[in-house]
Amino acid sequence: MAVLEDCLEFLNVTGPGQVLLRTGSTAAALDTRLTDLIGKTVTSGDVTVFLEVGQSPGAGVSEYLRNLVDKGVDVVVALIDPDTATLITDPGKLLDAQRHLKVDVHAPLDAVGSGVLPEERLLTFDTNALQAPAGALPEAYRLMPPGKAAQRAALSDLEVSPAPASVERLRNWLSGTRPSLDSSQGDFSLVAGAHFALFDTMPGGEFGALLESPRPVSLPRLQELLQHPLAPLGSDVVWSEVESGRASAALVSGWADGDARPRAFHLVRNPDDGQMYWSDPLNHGELLPANPDGAIDEHTAILERQNSTALLVNEHGAPYLPVIEAAADIPSLASVQAQSPAQSLLVGAWPQVARNTIRQQILDAVSDYGGPVIAVDVRRGRRSQGFSILDGTLKTALNESLKRFVAPPVVVATEHNDDLMWMVKNQYDGVVILPSTDRLGSLAGWEVHGEGQPESYSMLSTGALGRAGELASRALTVPAPQVVREFLGSSSWTDAERYFQENKAELLTPESLAAVQALIDQDHARATTAGPDGVMHKDHPFFVPHRALRAFGAVLNTASRAVNDPTAAPIAPTDPSLVAEAVPHTAPADESLLFGYLANRTVPGSAGAVQDGLLWLRQLILAMLDQGVTGLRPDTVLDVLAGKGELEAERAARKPASPEIYRAHASVAEALLGTIDPVHWPRSGAPHDLIKAIDCLPGLDRVAWHYLIKHDVPRFASGPAESDLKFLLEELATCH
Repeated sequence: MAVLEDCLEFLNVTGPGQVLLRTGSTAAALDTRLTDLIGKTVTSGDVTVFLEVGQSPGAGVSEYLRNLVDKGVDVVVALIDPDTATLITDPGKLLDAQRHLKVDVHAPLDAVGSGVLPEERLLTFDTNALQAPAGALPEAYRLMPPGKAAQRAALSDLEVSPAPASVERLRNWLSGTRPSLDSSQGDFSLVAGAHFALFDTMPGGEFGALLESPRPVSLPRLQELLQHPLAPLGSDVVWSEVESGRASAALVSGWADGDARPRAFHLVRNPDDGQMYWSDPLNHGELLPANPDGAIDEHTAILERQNSTALLVNEHGAPYLPVIEAAADIPSLASVQAQSPAQSLLVGAWPQVARNTIRQQILDAVSDYGGPVIAVDVRRGRRSQGFSILDGTLKTALNESLKRFVAPPVVVATEHNDDLMWMVKNQYDGVVILPSTDRLGSLAGWEVHGEGQPESYSMLSTGALGRAGELASRALTVPAPQVVREFLGSSSWTDAERYFQENKAELLTPESLAAVQALIDQDHARATTAGPDGVMHKDHPFFVPHRALRAFGAVLNTASRAVNDPTAAPIAPTDPSLVAEAVPHTAPADESLLFGYLANRTVPGSAGAVQDGLLWLRQLILAMLDQGVTGLRPDTVLDVLAGKGELEAERAARKPASPEIYRAHASVAEALLGTIDPVHWPRSGAPHDLIKAIDCLPGLDRVAWHYLIKHDVPRFASGPAESDLKFLLEELATCH
């Protein structure tokens, strides 16, 4: 299977922990002189990447290497001259490579001896301790990025500091550290240093060992040094433990909104005056005053997020577990804190330690209100084009909450937010209640935002909520049986398939099918409605597409048309290999094929969940291409592809900023249709634009598509499409 010959950039594994990066055609055989050189070159890295000088690896290579470092892998790049089969010793070329790749670069002795390489950025290591093979070259240096060198210098200063362990020593040490843009955000060496500054000890090892090793301190390594794992404790628990003095500090790890990598920092309390501070040496060279309100403190907002974890330490720097009382309310949503008292829903953190007047009035009012209402404790994301944005995780939870409401919703928010206002009013025909404040920032009343100008009320419970409920009740609603509402409210496709099997007869009645179609039509009408600026809602930056709704409709419609033939086996993968010969279709497709892909059903003999998904993907595409036999229309398949991984629990299980692989598969399928049948497809852009817009597919996914397009699709394509398929393959093969 000649998959890699279409790739423009690839890796050759040449030995344990040794990789040769080459760009261009794979046809050129490896020079034995190069393999001999690689075999004799010893570095102290876990992985050594040998790069031929004169080549220009793409930005993706630098990102890939940095990601390895962020995961705690010690990566070194060695530059080689392919013509002479020698290591590059030109200091300028070594500095340029390090500047571009942003990881450690192997520095031969001749390069170090020139005196050109900055001495403070050179790190020595003992080749004798590395069990070097006979005849190994005695190179023993590596050129570090400036940020890493500065970190090591700061740790060295701390190790010899005569000041006693204290918050004051931490404050003074931080003032001498300078966060660097080229520092690895996954190297938490300075966070370990903050612990040492506070307590003069590391429970899991000597502090000096950090300076003896070039290895980055990953989050798992940091937990090893503290001899205790971080755990989800909740912001109220962490704050109260530190504020009370039971904990002298808390190590916190979590994602800021929009960040691709988790952060780690400390919440510390000064025992002299009780003041609390954030220590975040990777981002701030000073102690920051800590506020328990995540609406105004970015570090508290990270602590409040559901996927955040923490570790409490006592006055000796030893970890301990707090006594936590069982929560009275069980979250009804998996994505963030969302509790359901009576008919209301609380979305957001609602911290006990930051119950200001606005929050308390909202909580009191919604608990007594007789109608459905969503209360949102607003957390801000990064502003965009002058608009206030919701924190991404909070917006997901609010959107899931809004989808569960039968009638247009009433939403009470702790503060004004453009993103929230637009989504509630334009996408869900809802009404928003906001607090109004005086010049000093004190609560002055409440404003109801429906159609037209906002209406002001002095009291939330007796005036604003009642009026908002009245306005919301005027909007048109789509009636749907309860069985349909519960089906559409499934938290995962596995749950949806189970519910479908238990309620199949009711879900396939004409009333249920019509209700689902009416909801799809309503969603389409809202998406294509033009706002005051003439822009359709679906093109507005605040719009959140309901990607799963059409997939639900596709499943029900396919099931309603399926012929109940007990002798016909459902279409499904029968071989765990991604390159097995396709089995000809002999019967129409039913909902089992769609659920197989959506729920990522296990395939016997498969290597795991990723391969399961790719096997079902191939089966689904082949059934679509063989529409004459299977009856599976392309629009049905695109709707199903767009819905995978989009249900609430599935979105909640994703790591922040992880690639949108399922959405990428949907775009590739649409691009494929556009290549085969450009008259009717694609419906949302040219094939080239669709491929360029997606997240880069992992290698196994690209291999699966490569085989599918190169070996399976041609028998369904004809004419110009045959030549266009090669261009599509090139687009997929190049990771951009």
